[in-house]
Parts: sequence; structure tokens; C-alpha cells
Amino acid sequence: MSITGKNVTYEQLAPLLKTGDIVLFHGDSHFQDIIDKLTGSPYNHMAMVVLSKDLGGDDTMAPIMLWESTPYAITEDQRLHRPKAGPTLVDLKTRIDQEVERGMFFRFVFRRLATPLNTGNFKKLKHAITPAYPDKFPTDWWFFIKGILGRIFNREAQPSTFFCSELIAYTYQKMGLLSTKHPPDYYWPKDFSLKGQIDLLQNETLGENLLLELQIKNES
Repeated sequence: MSITGKNVTYEQLAPLLKTGDIVLFHGDSHFQDIIDKLTGSPYNHMAMVVLSKDLGGDDTMAPIMLWESTPYAITEDQRLHRPKAGPTLVDLKTRIDQEVERGMFFRFVFRRLATPLNTGNFKKLKHAITPAYPDKFPTDWWFFIKGILGRIFNREAQPSTFFCSELIAYTYQKMGLLSTKHPPDYYWPKDFSLKGQIDLLQNETLGENLLLELQIKNES
């Protein structure tokens, strides 16, 4: 599946990013290929940009972070200062560099919110992060069950776990950016792409695809 958009370098992109912007990931592992076919989208992971200043973070936290949920504890969590699976806040640049090094994901698409958020949104973001932090990423089996229950039956499955797009939908809803007519586990990365249709509130929209240009080392 093709991915189109405007190519940007990290140096061009970083000053433009703000809390609430979306990052869509594409890779080509077997598991990711299954997700591609299941959802009809080239995106098999997603995350949300969070600026540490908007959380009142101190100097120990990276200025530009990702709020995401992953099944792997790889990148250092900016609050716990150790890798953490499930919902986690990680340094954006480190996260991308590590994925490129691992070869898991190799294409990163950024979509920016049209309107900057306000202090009320940031306060709600803090309240969304705190209860979600201890939760886990669902097992492979539970991941598909949750996706089916949410997407087809419009039901939220219990107990609480978060896959990637579910976490971002939950966060958007808590921040007052997304309609609550669907549960968080209804949403897939495709819904936040150019081909998706999500009911954003506060007159918000997501902008064009910005494709991050990467210098990927070839194995000799």
C-alpha cells in the first residue's frame, strides 16, 4: 500500500511538533503484515506527540516525547527511567532511531493538529496519563478480541489493557478532542490516517502527511 506526503527531515520537523500531533508507523514484519490486511491500512502502529513542557516536566525529561503503548520494553520511559511495555512516555528521537536500528519500522508519518491545544487540554492529558500508566499491552489473542469487539460490536472489552490506537483514542477522548460515541478500542491506526474518518471536536482537524526522511544504514 502506498504512502504519500511531504518529505521532511527531523531538523525541519521537530520545531513544528506540538502536543496532540499523531505519528503513524509502518513496518513489514509478519505480524505487521497481518495487521495491514486486517485493517486495510499500511500503518500498523501509532503514537501521540507530547511536549514535556505541557506536562510540567523537569529537565530530566526529553523535550519531545511519544505517548504510546507497545508490547516491548525497549525505549527508556521518561518518568520511570527504564524501559516499560504498555503505555509509556519515551523520547521521540531515541524511539525512532531504535526502531530503525531494529528494522521493525522504517517509515514514520506525522499528522499535526490544526489548532494548538490549551492549558485545559493539557490538564486533562495529565489526568488521562496517570490511570493508564500501570496498564499493559494486550496479549496477541486479546489484542484481536478487543479489536473485534470494539470495531464490530462497539463494545469496550475488559479488563483494561491498551493497544496503540486504543490508547491514543482514549487520550483524545479524555482531552475532549474526540467524540465518545465509540469506545477507545474501536479505533485503529487507519482511522487517524488520511483515509480515516474520526469525529474530532473543538473544530480540530489533522493535517497533511509529513514523511520523515531517514538515513538508514545498509548492511555491508
